[in-house]
Amino acid sequence: MIIKKLLGDKSVVEKHKILLGKIDKIFKNKFIIRYCKKLSEDLSIPEKEIVFYFKKNYLAAYNFKKEKFENKILIFSTIKYFFINLFYILIIFVYKKKTKINIVKKYDLLIDDVSDPLEVTRYNNLKSYSKNYALRVNKIFFLNKYKVKKNKFEEIIYRKDYHSYNLSVKDLLFLIKMTYLNIVFSCKAKINFYYFFLKFINDYYFYLSFFEEYKFKHVISSRHFASNNIKNYMLKKNNGKSYVIQKNIYQENINCFFQSADVLFIFGNKMKRNKSLYFTYKKQIPVGSFAMENNFYGKIRKKNKKVKKFDILCLGGNQQYPGGKFDNDYNHAQNYIKHLDWLKQISFEYPELKVGFKHHTNNKNNYEKLFFKNSNVVYINKKLNSYDLCYKATFLCSWASTMVIEFFSINKRGFFLDPNYENSQYMKSIDKKIRINTYNKFKKTFFNKKNKETINLNDYCVNSKNTSLRIFNYLLNK
Repeated sequence: MIIKKLLGDKSVVEKHKILLGKIDKIFKNKFIIRYCKKLSEDLSIPEKEIVFYFKKNYLAAYNFKKEKFENKILIFSTIKYFFINLFYILIIFVYKKKTKINIVKKYDLLIDDVSDPLEVTRYNNLKSYSKNYALRVNKIFFLNKYKVKKNKFEEIIYRKDYHSYNLSVKDLLFLIKMTYLNIVFSCKAKINFYYFFLKFINDYYFYLSFFEEYKFKHVISSRHFASNNIKNYMLKKNNGKSYVIQKNIYQENINCFFQSADVLFIFGNKMKRNKSLYFTYKKQIPVGSFAMENNFYGKIRKKNKKVKKFDILCLGGNQQYPGGKFDNDYNHAQNYIKHLDWLKQISFEYPELKVGFKHHTNNKNNYEKLFFKNSNVVYINKKLNSYDLCYKATFLCSWASTMVIEFFSINKRGFFLDPNYENSQYMKSIDKKIRINTYNKFKKTFFNKKNKETINLNDYCVNSKNTSLRIFNYLLNK
């Protein structure tokens, strides 16, 4: 209730500032400090890494829809998690590694966190440059149903949670001790330490065991928002380096904070993240768009004649509709509707224009489809290639699609439709020169082919034709 009153009708940026401030204050509690110090001493992991990990999970436990922290981190969930803790100990020891590791497998590169066939194909160019690499697949059914083209240098690694951990009697004694200490510290600090401990210790055992069995010089992932500082620490102990690839424009939501990697490969210099306590990137290197390299340059050579040309093409984003997952700003819903209204309005005012709205292939809601019913705006088949459509369109726009930025790489100007400049969740770091705040400005910008405001589009996204080669060359020199 107190948090709900504090956040009130504030913007999502202000909400996160308050939440992060509250979390920083909570972690100054003397009992939390002692707990993290105790874990650090027992496991030989720097205290700052444990605190960073716990803060990330504390923030992730905030439910914006219900405007409160989820029960799992609260003190009254301790009893439930006590039994989950006992079950966890039983499971990991039942499935622990039975035999001692004699041979350590070594690779130059691990392509990590792969969860579907599309992700695998996006790495084809990078794989072609590398002579020694492995894929770590997260979902076992892809190993059965999807055949990855293999060569003699490639290995597919599927590593299940709770399985094949290298555990000893010492680990059992440690877990029993922590079962007691978690109760003690939970009562003193008034939070459920079992929840944080179980997430932390599972990542600890998973990556400790994994990197004992496999050695990698480089580990790369294409989901910058899913990075893990415990994984990175374990990797560094084994002389490896971690890399993540920017996938989207940055959002002011829970996924935006507590990211960790040695290097972040970004679209262009203008997309660099400012220094913050809430992420730990040592370097940010412009390489272009990894997705565009695969989906645009991989297909545009064969022009798709079925793709229609639109005068105005607006690109959608998943769950941004009113009531959706990202409707967390006090004015999100009304402004989202307003930008859709602009499309309707210009299509009625200028019926000769071909105006289209294109959603992601994996979009599941029908909000926009119903919104544009009985209007001149065409709701485009979501299965069509968005990059082909963008290439042919005269004018690109969006509420928050990364593709606007990606097409800057071929000097195709696009704009974000941002009524009243209030879309702080997505536009906080985006220059107002590429944002449109009123309907009149929308019309003027579309009809004025020679826009007076000049910017270097390549600063936002460098040409993406050779993104994988740039990444490979960087890894090669490290």
